[in-house]
Amino acid sequence: MAEKFYGDVREVEKIMNHTHLCDVFSGCNDEVGDFVFEQLAEILSLSWQLVLKDKFPERKFSVEVLNSDQDYGPTVTFYKI
Repeated sequence: MAEKFYGDVREVEKIMNHTHLCDVFSGCNDEVGDFVFEQLAEILSLSWQLVLKDKFPERKFSVEVLNSDQDYGPTVTFYKI
């Protein structure tokens, strides 16, 4: 995969570490509004930030919530800075 991103480790980490919330909660997509998934993405992002800081205090990470028209709902990802 690194060849696809020309050795850009950050881009590889973004792809490997991303989570589509609609996939995680696929059984209730029709019953739950988009706003709930957006709020859940923010909570997951904060949780990941806290866990990464606790487990790897010597490293810096960026945790991002993405919600573009190209995806089918919010996505949370992280990568090392």
